[in-house]
Amino acid sequence: MSTPSTIPKLRELQDLAKDTIAAASYFKTLAAGAATKRNDNTIRTNGLVVADRGQSDKTIEKNLRESGFIVAVQPLLGATKRDQSGPAWIVNAMIMIKVMANPERNDASDGAEADIYDAVVAVINALCQKDNHPGGEHFRLENDAVSLSRFDQGLWVYDLLFSKEVLI
Repeated sequence: MSTPSTIPKLRELQDLAKDTIAAASYFKTLAAGAATKRNDNTIRTNGLVVADRGQSDKTIEKNLRESGFIVAVQPLLGATKRDQSGPAWIVNAMIMIKVMANPERNDASDGAEADIYDAVVAVINALCQKDNHPGGEHFRLENDAVSLSRFDQGLWVYDLLFSKEVLI
């Protein structure tokens, strides 16, 4: 187990997940290609990965409408107690990542052209193989790790469930 000084804090987990996914070569390449095709500096600057804090609906909808693809890192779902070290609590926090594609836009010549299955695997690889803080643990894929939560002609959404040790 990590020492409390090396464990990320609860409030840092969503951004840690977002930054880790966005830094993966798959998503950097995808964002660069989508930005070039659409001549869209917003995609170039912000990429195709967003931390959803309850005010990202317009950003998500814009990306789905224009490039056809986005990854949304959801707020923490909850946490279970692991250990107490002095006044600090170490918990396993649960976080969900939504990989979303609008097939009509995504597959268009000026769309992101992301393969949703490759994107799911890229998210898993990015989080589960991320370099840890000294003595720390990787993100862990949960038992009900991947589920299709929405599927219709206009939207595919895969929910990915992870846990990570954090400090409260």
